[in-house]
Amino acid sequence: MTDHPPGALLRAIVEKLEAMGIPHMVVGSFASTVYGEPRSTRDLDLVIDPTPEQLNRLLAALDPDDYYVDPDVARDALRRRSMSMRAATVLVAAVWVAPSCWWWRLTFASGRK
Repeated sequence: MTDHPPGALLRAIVEKLEAMGIPHMVVGSFASTVYGEPRSTRDLDLVIDPTPEQLNRLLAALDPDDYYVDPDVARDALRRRSMSMRAATVLVAAVWVAPSCWWWRLTFASGRK
């Protein structure tokens, strides 16, 4: 697996999400550093809100030489709208499926990523 610097990994994943029209937001230490208190945890946290078709396209687009994602775990996370899937490189990207509740809908509607 490729050792992506944190910013490069974020950029690579976000480019894929945007190209597929998948709503997403950065949370965790990256968001904290941009919007508040800098902190480093050596992982990347994202919340996504894909359709099943978008998730399948995303899974197909992740090169197994660069990322490891268990497709069954990812599809189960979407079906249950809870838990996470991990896109593992040397740096871990935790990708959370947005729960189906008013707060997340409002947050995605704000357009802030």
